[in-house]
Amino acid sequence: MPIEVTGLDELIVDLDTSQVRVMANVVKAGHVFGGKVRKLWRSFDSGLVHAPGYPHVIGYDMTLAGDGIEVEIGPAAGGVGDLGWVLEYGTSHSPPRNSGARALALCAGDLEYGVGLALEKTL
Repeated sequence: MPIEVTGLDELIVDLDTSQVRVMANVVKAGHVFGGKVRKLWRSFDSGLVHAPGYPHVIGYDMTLAGDGIEVEIGPAAGGVGDLGWVLEYGTSHSPPRNSGARALALCAGDLEYGVGLALEKTL
C-alpha cells in the first residue's frame, strides 16, 4: 500500500520563515512589556515633592541579543535620573521605594503570556 505525502516543500519553507515571524512577535511582546513596566513604575513614583520630574526619565530600551531580546527598564542617566538608585534602593537616611522592582514583579507574568502568544500566533 503506497503512502503519498504532499506539501513537504511548503512545510520546509514555512519552518524556515517561522523563526523570523517568531522573533518579530517576540519583539512586539518585549515592547508591550517594557511599556507596561515603565508606565507602572512612573505611576508609583509620580507626585514626589523632592523629585517631580523623576517619573519622566524612566524609560526602556530593547535590543536583540543572540536568539532573544533584552529589555532594560529604568531611569536615564544624568540629571534627575541619577536619583534612581537612591529612590529605588534607599540610603542610610531614606528607605527604599522599590518602585521598579514592584512594577517588574507585577508585569512578569505578562511577558510570559506575551512570548507564549507570540509563539502561538507564529505556529
